[in-house]
Amino acid sequence: MKKNSLFFVIFLLLSISLLPQNDFGLSEIFSMDVSTGKITSAHVLPGNTEFILTGDDGYIRQFSLTNGKELFSMNISPAGIVSGVLMDSTLYAITKDNKLLFISIAPVTLLRSI
Repeated sequence: MKKNSLFFVIFLLLSISLLPQNDFGLSEIFSMDVSTGKITSAHVLPGNTEFILTGDDGYIRQFSLTNGKELFSMNISPAGIVSGVLMDSTLYAITKDNKLLFISIAPVTLLRSI
């Protein structure tokens, strides 16, 4: 069992180190075209949050995996921030090409191993 745990930790650390970097050396967590709602990339950090696109009402939402609380919601058509309680290690920006980016501004650390 210990071998599996060690392998998982090494795999997770390698995966995190391979996250795409932007021009500032920050890791991009999530990218979405705000004009269509198409998700272009998504990275789930260890045990934190997940993103759900709800087609019925045109909102994208971020939920905590630990307590199920909605952290962030945005209407994707027209694009506009509706509510946001983003983790203090995350920042978001809308770029010139209509992409919504969620970017990690803190070092990614391993929160737990299985």
